[in-house]
Amino acid sequence: MTELRQRMIQDMKIRNYSPKTIEAYTRHVACFARHFGRSPDQLGPEEIRQYQVYLVEQKKASWSAFNQAVCALRFLYGTTLRRNWPVTMIPFGKKPKTLPAVLGPEEVQRLLACVYPLKQRVILTVLYAAGLRLDEALHLEVSDIDAARMLLRVARGKGAKERLVPLSPRLLECLRDYWRKRKAKAFFLPVKALSRFFRGKFLDGLKKLHAQGRPKLEDKLAHLADREGFERWLTPFHQMEWVVFCEAAPHGCDGPDAVLKYLARYVAGAAISDKRLISHDGRRVTFRVRERGKKGKGNRRGVCSLEGEEFVRRYLMHVLPRGFQRVRYFGLFSHRQRAAPFGTTVTTGCVSSGVSVLARRWERP
Repeated sequence: MTELRQRMIQDMKIRNYSPKTIEAYTRHVACFARHFGRSPDQLGPEEIRQYQVYLVEQKKASWSAFNQAVCALRFLYGTTLRRNWPVTMIPFGKKPKTLPAVLGPEEVQRLLACVYPLKQRVILTVLYAAGLRLDEALHLEVSDIDAARMLLRVARGKGAKERLVPLSPRLLECLRDYWRKRKAKAFFLPVKALSRFFRGKFLDGLKKLHAQGRPKLEDKLAHLADREGFERWLTPFHQMEWVVFCEAAPHGCDGPDAVLKYLARYVAGAAISDKRLISHDGRRVTFRVRERGKKGKGNRRGVCSLEGEEFVRRYLMHVLPRGFQRVRYFGLFSHRQRAAPFGTTVTTGCVSSGVSVLARRWERP
């Protein structure tokens, strides 16, 4: 990471910009610098104008992407570099306004009636009736439904803003019917919906790594170094159904890093390390252990002593039978793919974004 990029990221962080905004601004500035093959601090208004013409005439960027690039460049030159020329010289594009297609009541009923599975129909009903975004709906919990005041609480709205939306009587009855039939847990959406959310997060992580120049694509993978070629290569993965296993995080695991650390004990290493063994007198084995505190909070270290046979019995419980393995890897995580440079970077660079989805807690209210 260059010093300029790091300073720009720090300037956005101290202004409490969202992670998505930080990623988008740095990506646009990187594309601007890559277009001219020079650092942005060596470029000025004329190069910015040429880049805007390139976005409109050659790249055919949408006006939303165009204006986002303008915001990124205005922040870079106005805040980070503090150039003496006004950033208003970087103009915004006039975004065309179109009227949305509004369905009539009968059309909405026919649309919802076409969705046969109950949970998929309820998901579509919630999205349409409450006007939620996909990410907002994925974080919807049962406790967010206020039946007394007929309100739906959106805890994680766009821009980290919490808001309340009206809850119609028909939607409330639909949610109650789903609760009675499916015994819904804290998170409202099913695993299949979360798997598609995980797919989007994972592929977005790959694009971020590629924009940062990681991994180094050479030899047979050289054709993927171009951004457009790389995105075309990713297109089939967006259309596949991904298999994602979701389970409640163990007690005391807060966040994806803690979940990774917890899972690492079962993926690699032996049941007990040599440094935990203290002594063996021919009959008993003494070793160090970690004991859970009261009410499952905190861990304390202690010493345990077992008969030799009991120690061996417990140790063998962690030894897999012949033909079994701890984790079955497939796809990008298979051993054949992990041996390649691209597969290694994929597994190490994107696993944190995936675990953040797996770390969602599923508890009864």
